[in-house]
Amino acid sequence: MRTLLAEAVAELHLEPGQTYRTTVNGVEVQVHRPATTPALAPPPRAEESPDEEPSLFADMVMMNVIVNMPPSPNAITVRAKFGPLPPPDPPVIPPYDEEAE
Repeated sequence: MRTLLAEAVAELHLEPGQTYRTTVNGVEVQVHRPATTPALAPPPRAEESPDEEPSLFADMVMMNVIVNMPPSPNAITVRAKFGPLPPPDPPVIPPYDEEAE
């Protein structure tokens, strides 16, 4: 889906400052190209010790993936109540067996 969305936005050929609006499945969608693109600063590099190999992923960008999971049909809601806790159950002590001696 991400690839399809990127291709669709690329086909819009928006100029800086332009906005494109449309309705998809009853939801209004707006795509805006900022007038100026902020320059991305390179991520700070951690100092590497001479003993370590350089990372293969040092020059790559890490993406935060957000997945909207459907709610579980087995989910329940538990409401908490403020107040004192109930006393604990008394311990069960087995009767003393005198015949074992």
